[in-house]
Amino acid sequence: MPLYRLALSLPGISSSANYSAMHGVDAVVPRTANGYEPVFVVYHRNCLPQMDEMLRNNQHRIYDFYQRIAIRYLNRQQMPDGWERALLNLNNPEQLAMIGKG
Repeated sequence: MPLYRLALSLPGISSSANYSAMHGVDAVVPRTANGYEPVFVVYHRNCLPQMDEMLRNNQHRIYDFYQRIAIRYLNRQQMPDGWERALLNLNNPEQLAMIGKG
């Protein structure tokens, strides 16, 4: 069973973001023109011991963790409709107000 890691500041997450691509990998990571989108990743539970080890060793860079696991990257053509909204990150009241206008 996969673990879903979601940032609470992402308002557009939808159940349409189906990560059936998990078969045979430890994580599914969206990759856009802006780079990796680590705030909306599906991790397999077998990643937990590696995550725990890194945290105990004061290693906090997600990109270092990615070097330790098998990853399937999703490009924009593989992402569900509306993926841009799913990755919209809101950090202040002004940004939250903007989504009501779009």
